[in-house]
Amino acid sequence: MRLFVGEIVPLQLQITNGNAGLFPSALVYAADDGTLLATKNLTHSANGLYKDETYTFPAGEHAIFVIYKTFTDAGRTIENLYLYPRVTETFAVDNGASQASVNIIDDFLDTEIAAIKAKTDNLPSDPADASDIAASFTTVNSKLDTIDDFIDTEIAAIKAKTDQLNFTGANVQAIITEAQIDQIVDETWDEVLSGHLTAGTTGKALNDAMDAADASSIADAVWDELLSTHITAGSAAAILIAGLSQEVFGEVDVTPEVFGEIETSQEIFGFVGDQ
Repeated sequence: MRLFVGEIVPLQLQITNGNAGLFPSALVYAADDGTLLATKNLTHSANGLYKDETYTFPAGEHAIFVIYKTFTDAGRTIENLYLYPRVTETFAVDNGASQASVNIIDDFLDTEIAAIKAKTDNLPSDPADASDIAASFTTVNSKLDTIDDFIDTEIAAIKAKTDQLNFTGANVQAIITEAQIDQIVDETWDEVLSGHLTAGTTGKALNDAMDAADASSIADAVWDELLSTHITAGSAAAILIAGLSQEVFGEVDVTPEVFGEIETSQEIFGFVGDQ
């Protein structure tokens, strides 16, 4: 019989005549060198069967053999070899899976495999069907076509707008052209003042000034303006100052180069006349 290391060795002796008053013993020896490993006294179980179930197969032994001796006295000193001859039995180690390993595998069958099955039960009956895969690719291709259309149209439209922006240098800076400056100036001067009447603004001040001014007050203001503050070369004030200086001091007549075809200062400055 082959046993696993640590497994109980079934030491038992059947007395053929069914005698239940005997005292058999089992002597266990190492098969390699004959060393006595253990002596076990067997007890009667039933119908002449004697046995012991306390000895386990020892580690480090390839095989053991057992010699059963049957004694007629409780002290186990007297053998009746004629009626009860000695019996020999051999046990060898089983290098295969132990019962403990088998029990672990059985537990996995009961729990782990059941858990795996619970997951696989959720899979469709035909998860790898080629038609399902093809349908999925069709959906993906449709989405890619939509994205491609956006690249062809929407992004191109955005670029058309950004192409109108002008930048310079490493930083983003807007560049205003001369034509744009002229347009801003024209639109500023053409702006209706009635739309800019917030108190304290230039529009409000100009609007109020226009309301308060009339032809008479403007004329008075012009004639009362000091000529000395308007001496830009070629301006009307500068020409008046030059003409007045020549006439008052009588040095040089006003020439046509200054006043065109007019010959005398009296015709221009009648109020000066003779000195």
